[in-house]
Amino acid sequence: MQLEIAKEEKDKVGEGAANSGLGDAYNFLGECQKAALHHKRHLQIAKEEEQADEGAAYIGLGNAYNSLGKYRQAIDCQEKALKIAKKKETRKVRRPPTPALEIPIFTSENTDKQSTNMKNSCELPKN
Repeated sequence: MQLEIAKEEKDKVGEGAANSGLGDAYNFLGECQKAALHHKRHLQIAKEEEQADEGAAYIGLGNAYNSLGKYRQAIDCQEKALKIAKKKETRKVRRPPTPALEIPIFTSENTDKQSTNMKNSCELPKN
């Protein structure tokens, strides 16, 4: 509903926020492809609109990558969000909706188990 309203009103910032919310919701539901698509759309809008929060868009997309088990891409997105936050001299960076990135996934004895726990059957969309 929010997305439809934003589109009707040609509110790009609102459309980005709606896509972010939908991406988070789909990520929680385990529908990773849909989550990534919505977060990619949010990021695209954020890059086009000065008022949009590009850092938050990278965080959302990073969370979708994390749910897909694409840890390197998730980290890249989180690092971009941090760089943006530092550039804007803001320390308000939204926490990921899940503690997934806080799990020590890089220790060799835990990686296989955590990877198994984090992955699901979704594949990253091509767009």
